[in-house]
Amino acid sequence: MLLKSIPGTIFRMSIKALLLAPLILLYSASHARELTDMSLEISSSKTGNEAKQEAFDQATEEATRRLTEELLGPERTTKVWPSLRSRILKNSSRYVQFIKGSQLSEAAGQTKIQVQMRISTDNLETLLREMGTLGSGTIRLLPLVSISEPRGTRYVWWADAVAEKGAEKNETFAQEAFKKFFASLSAKFKGKTVYILDPTNTSFRMGIPAAYRSEGLRREDQILLAQYLKADVVLSGKVEILKGDGGAAKINYDLQMWQSKAGRGLSESQRSEPAASDQPKALLTALDQANDRVLAEFSGKLQEAIMAGSLNLNVIRIAVDGGLPYKNQLEFKKQLETLREIKILRERLFEPTRVTFEAETNTSGTELAKTVQKTKFPQYKVDVEGAQDNSLVLSVKALTPSSAQ
Repeated sequence: MLLKSIPGTIFRMSIKALLLAPLILLYSASHARELTDMSLEISSSKTGNEAKQEAFDQATEEATRRLTEELLGPERTTKVWPSLRSRILKNSSRYVQFIKGSQLSEAAGQTKIQVQMRISTDNLETLLREMGTLGSGTIRLLPLVSISEPRGTRYVWWADAVAEKGAEKNETFAQEAFKKFFASLSAKFKGKTVYILDPTNTSFRMGIPAAYRSEGLRREDQILLAQYLKADVVLSGKVEILKGDGGAAKINYDLQMWQSKAGRGLSESQRSEPAASDQPKALLTALDQANDRVLAEFSGKLQEAIMAGSLNLNVIRIAVDGGLPYKNQLEFKKQLETLREIKILRERLFEPTRVTFEAETNTSGTELAKTVQKTKFPQYKVDVEGAQDNSLVLSVKALTPSSAQ
């Protein structure tokens, strides 16, 4: 009965995904990060055009190094830069959108020039991926976190995108608090093969489809939005700043981190942090400290999941038909768990002639079915009755049924 409901769910999600398809082209343009502007003062021992060219080369290298550190982290950049430097600078025209130098000036025997640059971080990231430096192992994390505070302002970045469009809008305290939260999030995950999708970027917010610009997104919608934005992991929930006693305040966190492929939970936190004062400046200071503590825990949990190979697993329902006695069910479950494709196996539903398991696996139901067909299960005859990407139906008979019921 449980498996019968799966196709309907898949159908509804497929229809929604189909309706989003026309937006893909628009998303490609609007989802890009804003271009990064830099102004660098360069000194040269040369003069004239030679000084200007040397200044452009030095500025390009310095800017590239800085942005590469933002994408890879300082430690990893230090390791790969010697082998990466010449290859990436040779392709600098792909990410340097604009470069211009000021008039030359001389001081103390040195020629000085101010170099203005505009760089596409997206294009630089693409180039790093092509070179294998920023590989498929990079985890993309989407923060779907709302912020509210005692003065009545609330900021839900994916819902407020339309209100911000085309108009100068005064920043609320809740928005400022979200920026603090995002800065802490970026700092805690920086250099750990995790890329944080940036909602503080206007063009990113404008890229959210209208269907998802709602404050109360259901988990199903959050999963679809995360998949649309190509996020691997989602940090969702809320941060509430509340008034306390005697002018104090408290910061309540209710956050969940889960993988977007199937909504499987990775970690969660419900906690309250004190703030000595409810004044804006004091609150922002308290937020910085509290955010660091809370997000450090999430960073650690995500790294554990990555190291254990339990990230981006599929969740597959495995229905076992045959009316096995309970002892046989336990024995067969242990044998299923020995399959290398299955990371975790749990019982989910017991019926008179069927037991349904939930398996976390790095493959699909159809691929898992092939493995089952090739595997010999001692004392059991196993046939694959049906297989889909997220479900599998097995007919299992015990060759020597247990007398224990």
